[in-house]
Amino acid sequence: MFDARKGQITITRGDTGLLAIVPTGYVPTSQDRMFFMVAEMPDGRIVINKTVTPDDDGVCKLMFSGTDTENLSKRHREYTYAIRFALDVTESNGKITGYREMITPEPPGCFVVLEANGCPACTCEIQNVGSMEVKLESFRGPKGDRGEKGDKGDTGAKGEPGKDAVIDATLTREGAAADAAATGKRLEEIEKAVAEKADKARQNILIGTETGNPVSTSDAFSAPLCGLTVYGKSTQDGTPSPDNPVPIVSAGDGGTITVTVGDGADGQQTIALQTPNGLRGIPVASGGNYTDPQGQQWVCDEVDLERGVKVQRVDKTSFDNTKTLAEQNAILATPVETPLTPAEIAAYKALTTYAPNTVVQAADGAGLKLDYQRDVNIAIENLEDAIASMTTT
Repeated sequence: MFDARKGQITITRGDTGLLAIVPTGYVPTSQDRMFFMVAEMPDGRIVINKTVTPDDDGVCKLMFSGTDTENLSKRHREYTYAIRFALDVTESNGKITGYREMITPEPPGCFVVLEANGCPACTCEIQNVGSMEVKLESFRGPKGDRGEKGDKGDTGAKGEPGKDAVIDATLTREGAAADAAATGKRLEEIEKAVAEKADKARQNILIGTETGNPVSTSDAFSAPLCGLTVYGKSTQDGTPSPDNPVPIVSAGDGGTITVTVGDGADGQQTIALQTPNGLRGIPVASGGNYTDPQGQQWVCDEVDLERGVKVQRVDKTSFDNTKTLAEQNAILATPVETPLTPAEIAAYKALTTYAPNTVVQAADGAGLKLDYQRDVNIAIENLEDAIASMTTT
């Protein structure tokens, strides 16, 4: 799979793809270069680094080979990509030694690597071709000298209220245009409502993802969580056999799983999730819905707080204590979804990240996936530092 759209590029591990970067507003020349970088966050370590010379029409063709993603760590499934243009570069021995100007046409985006789950990588060129427009600001010459100040004109007569003037019936003259205070107050209310709506829609924000338990970030923007999923896990204390059955214990068997969101110091928020049947998890070679920090895949029950559902994927009644977890035949053919309670959803919506450091931890060894709003300034600063080190070496 290969899919490219504004703000996100998705590719299956080991797959190939061709992405055409189409600049608008300015047509790059053969003297310019486009840098494309993919970095792990929050440390900013670059794992994919490509330099592209524009075609005659200014389009930059970005080729992805299978080796670009097949050796990436399975612990990281989402990365950050950045696109930058260096204008009028100078080169020495095949390396860029300078440039006239560096342009960042858009904020960093999300680069997602999907696991193949046993399916062969797609080799169809039509499916694996995408395009993305980026806006390069037009360039202006040096600013000219300021002209002389002209004479002040005469004051014009007061006009009638415009057709879009705000009419306030609470004024002493009903039907007259509202005064500045009333209008300003109403505009503030409208702006607040628009801001809240945009926040709920989560539009034009940079989202980071971390998995494991605990998970931590160092580039978070203080805001409501963009997503939080709790994954089940089952364990056995010993090696089972027909003569020596070993009980299977799952996360949340006690009836609840507690998740804490903190800043690593004093701040902390807590949510308790009801798990009357526990959250079970079975290790698998492929096809899992969760990958732990060691790269092991699991088919497991999960609580998806953003969607507001509990998903059961493992049948507890099919567990056999005389077999190991890997030998269990308990995976449901069709997952079962159950809505969360209003109290659980309300508690989740009240959770916020801490800026810039946030630590999330779940009890009972459950797995976690945290989606959070990243601080764009920190993300750009990390990428700029990485780019600077790349262009000077």
